[in-house]
Amino acid sequence: MDLLNSELEFFLLCLSILFPLVNPLGITPIFLSMTEEYDQKDRVLIAKRGAMIGTFTLIIFALFGSVIFTFSGLLLMVIAVQFVNNGVTAVFTVLH
Repeated sequence: MDLLNSELEFFLLCLSILFPLVNPLGITPIFLSMTEEYDQKDRVLIAKRGAMIGTFTLIIFALFGSVIFTFSGLLLMVIAVQFVNNGVTAVFTVLH
């Protein structure tokens, strides 16, 4: 029972990290505006394809991300610093 609780806790932690990363509430208006000329059937097909590609990408990087970054010569810390730098630059650009 303790193993089940720890697995459930880990699943909820992963879900709480992935939800803001994927941001389904924020992407919905963009998706609707980009697919407004398509009918409902095509929208569902596009959404399913996008979900499958996103899931596949997350799984590949979860399994092989460190190998991919090591092989390409990139360190995870360098990527994190670049994201922070881009975010700070974007904030100051908006403020000025």
